[in-house]
Amino acid sequence: MDKVFEECQYTSRGIVVQALDYLKEKKNQLKTTDLLPNIKFFNQLENQFINGAIRNRLSSVQFEKMKNEYLESADAKLLFFSLKNSKSTDKLFIVSEETEVANDNKAFKKLPAICKILQLEIITLPKLFEIWEGINFEIK
Repeated sequence: MDKVFEECQYTSRGIVVQALDYLKEKKNQLKTTDLLPNIKFFNQLENQFINGAIRNRLSSVQFEKMKNEYLESADAKLLFFSLKNSKSTDKLFIVSEETEVANDNKAFKKLPAICKILQLEIITLPKLFEIWEGINFEIK
């Protein structure tokens, strides 16, 4: 996804993009401009995904700004894609090293917590290596 690629470029000085050259290829980047939330997602965003204590400190203008920023984030685009494709015959899961615990003072809950609400499968990278047959990697 293009948003995930963008985020990888800015995280840890782009080490993921440097290590995994294939991410730079446009054919490996799904355009996310057409991935949009449905009405149910908007309602959940405003009522279930928001961290209540932080929401209470925000004006309506600040909340709208944060909500719009979240809707354009890599996390949101992963959720939109997963919801759109969750009924496909392929096994679909999100890979993340985040924990469910909210410890970063962000307005919205973390990806694992939202996936639990949406009933989307989320796994860690070690779990992916464990279940995905034929995957090989080496530590340099």
